[in-house]
Amino acid sequence: MLEYRDVDAERDRDTLLTFHCCINYESETPYARRMTYEQYRETWLSTPQPESFLSHLADSMQHERTLAQIVEDNGEVAGYLWVTFTDVPGYDVTIAEIMDLIVAPEHRRRGIGQRMMTTIEKEARKRGATLLRSDTGIENTASRRLHEKVGFRPHRIHYEKILRYEKPELTTPLDDFARAVEEATELLRRHGHDYVISLDDLRRYAQADTFYSSAITWEEILQDELMVAYEVAEVAELKRLGLEITKDVIVQNVDQVYAAHLRAAEVEIELARAIEDYDHVRDRLEVFRSWTGDPLVPPELEGEYERLYTRAKRLAASA
Repeated sequence: MLEYRDVDAERDRDTLLTFHCCINYESETPYARRMTYEQYRETWLSTPQPESFLSHLADSMQHERTLAQIVEDNGEVAGYLWVTFTDVPGYDVTIAEIMDLIVAPEHRRRGIGQRMMTTIEKEARKRGATLLRSDTGIENTASRRLHEKVGFRPHRIHYEKILRYEKPELTTPLDDFARAVEEATELLRRHGHDYVISLDDLRRYAQADTFYSSAITWEEILQDELMVAYEVAEVAELKRLGLEITKDVIVQNVDQVYAAHLRAAEVEIELARAIEDYDHVRDRLEVFRSWTGDPLVPPELEGEYERLYTRAKRLAASA
């Protein structure tokens, strides 16, 4: 039997954060959901957002019509709901908006969500609402089915577009590129990697649009033979995949670029081990770690990026 009790902000803090984070993830855009839930949760908890959510919830609970409840099934926490009410001046309309609604994973597929919706609608009517609104993510099919099952219909569409980062004009002298490419190509060859690219290929790649700005400049990259070897390997891998190195090559070929990115990083770590440059690996650890939470990494490569980071950590610790 379902029982509803009012949220206790202190007592229920951990439960509320867990539920709200899960709601966010399940309703996120496809872009954000390319990271695992564990990665998403770790990132979310490290931001000011958890405290902001709790503060918003607590403030809304000062209004007598707000509905914020923990749902229990035979003494076990089975779900949570939060509904706010807004009067629209001049229109004689009161909107009840479902801010959060979730059934705990272990209690799903038992009709609890539909019963919670029924309770919300009943309470919304009692509190004077004339409209009941809610939203969910485009990929949250279970939530969409639930909404449609109880009579909700779409009333607004949200669009999203990933924006590219246009790099500033490259001012590094051509001779610096030529020297760095020659030295990196020789380093790769000495250790069994026959990667050959043109100077123009590397310069075009240096100017290619990306989704993120870089924390390191090309002037700095060209001073580090392992970094240049990494870039040479990445460009060579892209060409091996049949891609032309253009200004759009990264933003138009995300999955292939991340595959080449991974292979080039593997080569970089292999070279660092061969020449015993463990400081380089330690300096790059945070970058390798950040890749494991990059939402653009193709799902089929997520495990490979995790293993890359693990290998880098072991190598850094072995020195």
